[in-house]
Amino acid sequence: MKETNEDVETSEETINEESERKIQVSVSIENHQMQVEAVREKLKPFVCEICSSSYGFQSSLNRHVNSVHKGLKSFQCQMCAVAFAAKNNLKTHVETVHNGIKPFQCQLCPTKKESRSKLNNHIKIVHEGLKPFKCEICLATFGAKNNLNNHVETVHNGVKPFQCQICCIKTGSKGQLDRHLKTVHEGLKPFKCETCTAAFGTKDNLKSHVKTVHQKLRPFQCQLCSSAFGMNPSLKKHVKTMHDKIKAFKCEICSSSFGARSHLNQHVGIVHVKEKPHQCQICLSSFVCGGTLKQHVREVHENLKPFQCAICLNAFGSISTLNRHTKLVHENLKPFPCSMCAAKFGKKADLAHHIKRVHNHEKPFKCQICFFAFGGRGGLNIHIQTVHENLRPFNCEICNSSFGIKAGLTCHIKTVHQQLKPFQCQLCSFTFGFHGNLRRHVKTVHEKLKPFACSLCTAKFGAKSKLTRHLKTVHKHESQL
Repeated sequence: MKETNEDVETSEETINEESERKIQVSVSIENHQMQVEAVREKLKPFVCEICSSSYGFQSSLNRHVNSVHKGLKSFQCQMCAVAFAAKNNLKTHVETVHNGIKPFQCQLCPTKKESRSKLNNHIKIVHEGLKPFKCEICLATFGAKNNLNNHVETVHNGVKPFQCQICCIKTGSKGQLDRHLKTVHEGLKPFKCETCTAAFGTKDNLKSHVKTVHQKLRPFQCQLCSSAFGMNPSLKKHVKTMHDKIKAFKCEICSSSFGARSHLNQHVGIVHVKEKPHQCQICLSSFVCGGTLKQHVREVHENLKPFQCAICLNAFGSISTLNRHTKLVHENLKPFPCSMCAAKFGKKADLAHHIKRVHNHEKPFKCQICFFAFGGRGGLNIHIQTVHENLRPFNCEICNSSFGIKAGLTCHIKTVHQQLKPFQCQLCSFTFGFHGNLRRHVKTVHEKLKPFACSLCTAKFGAKSKLTRHLKTVHKHESQL
């Protein structure tokens, strides 16, 4: 029986299809073997032609190109509108972010991760300290390449596309912005120090706090002065601002410049805007920054001062305040001298305030009751509360004394009840509870300086309080005229 032309064509098509199927199976097996080989040998033969990223699978490379370079993310989350390039990534996102499922737990710490790869990265970076990706500009090291790329973009290239809608701070990633919102504006600080009451928004900040404050570890020493720091970024900032005099943050209203953005924001708030939106609910003091208010509450009202001076036993609410106290009081480091008198100051702002009050006699804040004038609003507020309203909320628990300001109570307890007078005059045997009292003693007793002159007679005094008492007792009737 003869085969027709149609039968021959059908037979040839079947053979061709079978051959193509075998070829596809062969290619599939070959690709599978390549993938197995890539996983086993950790090979990444598929390289992106745009950014040089490499992958073990062609599908991974395709997904990278579509999502990163073409911006194709077709799988969108129905809960938060975040989009993904792969369905698996969307599924993982829903399980970990919205359902809170993180099944992979670290055996070395309580950390949980949403995938085994992230757990492996966590172990390598955190516990094994492996950070193979080094920045060629500043030598910083990272555990993941994307962290290095993000570092270069944000730190060195200045690319920070994510802006806070509350305070206008810009960040390099959405994660940093979310962390900023939670810690700064929502006040969430879940990482608490077991030694003191300090709390932090990130685990790294807590670790840094423990090392520098409690363990006293400050391995980063300045080569230009004796200052030491717990972290390298702090040392770099110190060198730039103190020694190189680099103040990159300039005020757009005046010619002032600052080494840190936070200092610029504080300057604008205090000097130009004159707004202090953060008010203490206990004593009605107001502050520019929420952090300053929190520190005020801890130190003044809750009396939390875990940082004690080893020389004079004074206690402080922050390590920076203790360091400033040590430098100013005990090391006598006051690099800002007054050009009109012998006074020296530890801060430039204190020098400027001194010149305005003492030499220029600027006292713009006047009391509407007794016409006393003050150089700062804080002094006026304290005067009104203590003198006219007779508010003395700080009571001594040992005796019946009460004071209008916390510093007065502290001074009273140390000098009267604890008999602490660590500051001794080198010219006589007098001792004092505070360095300011010692300075006043030297100026008035030994140097015979009496800068406070009475406008009604020739009397002069070494302290303003004595001049005030003189006016009230000697010139009582004259001052009322």
